[in-house]
Amino acid sequence: MNHKRVLARAASVAVVLGLLLPPAHAEESFRLTRPGAAPGSTQSSSDSDAPASGPVHNDGSAPLQVHVSKSEAAGGADDNANAGTALNGRTDANSGTALKGGADTNSGTPLKGQAGNSAPVPLQLEKHPTSLIKLSASDLETIQQHDIVLCIDKSSSMSTMDCPSMVHRGYTVSRWQWCGEQTLDLADQASAVLPEGMSVVLFSWVATPFPHVDAKQIPMIFMGNRPDGITNAGMALKIVLEDYFNRKQANPTKVRPMIVAIITDGLPTNPFDVKDAIFRATEMMKSPDEIHFTFLQIGRDPEGIEFIRTLDRDLLGHGAKYDVVSGKTFDQLQRTGLAKAIVEAVAPKTVSKKDK
Repeated sequence: MNHKRVLARAASVAVVLGLLLPPAHAEESFRLTRPGAAPGSTQSSSDSDAPASGPVHNDGSAPLQVHVSKSEAAGGADDNANAGTALNGRTDANSGTALKGGADTNSGTPLKGQAGNSAPVPLQLEKHPTSLIKLSASDLETIQQHDIVLCIDKSSSMSTMDCPSMVHRGYTVSRWQWCGEQTLDLADQASAVLPEGMSVVLFSWVATPFPHVDAKQIPMIFMGNRPDGITNAGMALKIVLEDYFNRKQANPTKVRPMIVAIITDGLPTNPFDVKDAIFRATEMMKSPDEIHFTFLQIGRDPEGIEFIRTLDRDLLGHGAKYDVVSGKTFDQLQRTGLAKAIVEAVAPKTVSKKDK
């Protein structure tokens, strides 16, 4: 009898502890504080792990058509190179601007992204204007003259906690959160000159495009996805370039030059695919000002750094028609921030004696 009482008491204690103890990730919450918002005011979401049904055009027209072969990759692209064109791009007949995607600005429905088979990583993206590296009027004019596309690495190593937060001085965050903070900063600062937003393409096993999103959708994209898989940068470039040249063919004079930033923490899973995509793009370009690729390193992987340096310095020697690649190490990127790095990608290059 005493033995049974002991077991009963132990079971009761376990139940009580289970009710009192928080879940494993309860301390991690998603919070977004806008500049000028009252202290403690937050924006949260609890249903963001469901994939988006597809980007909706602001003008109410049909959504962007994206080829998907993996059922779990809502809005993603087939990682099989034989699947055909991933993005069917279009040019607005009136303004000649690039793809109109993102969330419907009338309904306010956010892009929720896709987290694969695992739960999203909660983020804390708190905005403090005093911590931002401000863009000048000249910088904003440069951005206004281009379509901005961010291809962001979503591979498993992006969860590594080794990056200094731009908004929480002295704190270390994951590479994934660092990208989220920097992307949100860029979207905020460029909102006035990019009324249709910018495009984000996440890549790991598949590439998932989010065309023309603004600062309201950026947190949803990062919260709705988590680092997992490989570094399939080549697929992301293939999607972006097919879309660009489709639009260029349809309206040659109404497509703006494009800056493609590849933000990654290591060597691509298939470096040849990346080189091949860039080489083929240069062959189709009519001038070196059409497209510029800037590789931005997150972390300090030596193989990734060497790959970026090779593309930056030896592109013409490897068979490209134009020199359209630049790059920054993580140390350089931290000094400028993502927003300024985008501008510097198309600024005239100053060659020092050390680089000669």
